[in-house]
Amino acid sequence: MAIVNNFIFNPGSQAVGYRLPDILWHGRKLEEGQMYLVGNFMRAGQDTRPGLPMLVLEGIGDLSLYLKDNMAVDRAGRPTPMTALAKGATGRILAHPVPVNWQPGLQVIAVTQVEEAVLQNAGARPWDRDAIDRRIVLETRQGIGLIIDSEQQVGGYPMVPQTRESFDPAEWDLRTMQRR
Repeated sequence: MAIVNNFIFNPGSQAVGYRLPDILWHGRKLEEGQMYLVGNFMRAGQDTRPGLPMLVLEGIGDLSLYLKDNMAVDRAGRPTPMTALAKGATGRILAHPVPVNWQPGLQVIAVTQVEEAVLQNAGARPWDRDAIDRRIVLETRQGIGLIIDSEQQVGGYPMVPQTRESFDPAEWDLRTMQRR
């Protein structure tokens, strides 16, 4: 599993978690998990537990972990731990010096560029954000966004006028579903 170039703001109790299920393996050898955590930035917010690490390992299995160019900071900008074991976890985090199965062509940007790159490009249509998307990006930039329990806490669902258009198969290439 590769987790690359993510900006994580205000994680409540966990930013990245990995868990091998606690099940009976009936004599099977436990498989070692494999993760690449590269170029990710975690910035704590108002709902973030103090000292929260970027990665928490849960469960019974070991995790071979390749870490490169990640950053995790608390609300004051001080570094926080990269990894930790969850309470009761029996697995180990094993440092891996190089990625074994790196996806060919997977491009990585420097962690110092991740926050701005993600905020510039987040959403289905970053060039045409609605008021809700603009609010979320602004609150994230300002470090004031909160974890909500209901959309009602932030004004509810948007009221969007209904639109309709009749379908004329002659206007479409039905193999590609592109308009002619």
